Amino acid sequence: DVNLCPAGTAPVSYRMYEALQMGAIPVYVHDYRGAFIPYAGTEADIRNGMGWAVSFTGLDDLMEKEISKLTEEEIATRHKKIIQFRETHFTPKGAIMQIKNWINNPHNPEASDVRCCSNP
Repeated sequence: DVNLCPAGTAPVSYRMYEALQMGAIPVYVHDYRGAFIPYAGTEADIRNGMGWAVSFTGLDDLMEKEISKLTEEEIATRHKKIIQFRETHFTPKGAIMQIKNWINNPHNPEASDVRCCSNP
């Protein structure tokens, strides 16, 4: 149910997208470069009830204090939220549609969950 998704050579983790596409709960583990969270600050942000983003140094604490104590109900709630956003945000087709909607309406935050931000 829970998948570790470490950052790779770039601060983003394709493993996070794979986990979400499979309906798994992602734990995006980032390094000193910081976290790159797609759709940050929107309902589609994984930190809004789908999964977690944590530094490598904070992983043990997260596992002990939160993940190991997840109930079946909490897991089901996270899966439901993942399913809600999976097709529209975390598939190639969904991501392209989000980008297209943003390009067509860059000043309308309701048109897309894409946001411009600086790299971490």
